[in-house]
Amino acid sequence: MRFGFENKLQTKHRSGGKDGSLSVREIARIIPFFDYDVKTGRIENVGMDTELRPYSWLGLESDVLYNTSDDKVETANFDLVVGTGPTRLFVGQRYIREESSQTTVGLHCQINNEWGLKVYE
Repeated sequence: MRFGFENKLQTKHRSGGKDGSLSVREIARIIPFFDYDVKTGRIENVGMDTELRPYSWLGLESDVLYNTSDDKVETANFDLVVGTGPTRLFVGQRYIREESSQTTVGLHCQINNEWGLKVYE
């Protein structure tokens, strides 16, 4: 059974329209969680999902899973997203314990509402 606690930090800003209305922008979303094994009565895993967007053109996304039985990090992913509008660049790091550690790079170009081009390495 997974228990999670979602936390958000939001701000309001002028949307730029003629009416001067305010729109909500999410700056941070942080979700700490833990997995509880009902049969053993123990907490199995602890982790956190994080999304930070300090600017509309810059973002950081991460997730980490820690195994409490082994006292080691099982998986971790970090992505830096730069860009706004139709073009975005992604740089990331992936880690799976005792399996792999990879650096990734991606580019996403949205051509129109129906078509986009994505390169990921």
